[in-house]
Amino acid sequence: AGPATHRRRGDRCGRGCDMTALPVVSTLPVARAAPPTPTFAHLIRLSDDTGLFEHARHAIVRREHGYCTDDVARGLVVTSREPCPSAAVLRLAECYLAFLTHAQDSQGAFHNRLGHDRHWNDRPALGDWWGRALWGLGTAAVRHPAAWIRQEAMVAFATSAGCRSPAPHAMAFAG
Repeated sequence: AGPATHRRRGDRCGRGCDMTALPVVSTLPVARAAPPTPTFAHLIRLSDDTGLFEHARHAIVRREHGYCTDDVARGLVVTSREPCPSAAVLRLAECYLAFLTHAQDSQGAFHNRLGHDRHWNDRPALGDWWGRALWGLGTAAVRHPAAWIRQEAMVAFATSAGCRSPAPHAMAFAG
């Protein structure tokens, strides 16, 4: 009789069409290649002991642009999703988490821009960077394989989770 198909002879669609003229699609399993193993070489190259630099020209960081909470939060998302992080990737997650907790004020708002001189160039607020910081912290709190990173991320997440941004885009990242 052959492999199972998505239709039987004589089936009709909702508009009364005879579906026997349609091609038969097999439901046999298809072998899929394993996804490639991610490499963190570029992320490591763009990071130092403070955080992830905002800009680079190829592999050369642009120190004059400093760091931003948006990019560090994205870095925390990526490193937290790695199920078996190497020591280097674990260090990145720790660094990014430390950056975000340093950027956070006691009311739950976040600074966004830190100069390479380690001075904040703005006041804490609830802009898009706040939403991305919550995204990073929430991802780390739930998915990071290291328990202590999950715990620290949860503390920081809880500090900001009660805040509400007037910007829908920020709330989309926070949600």
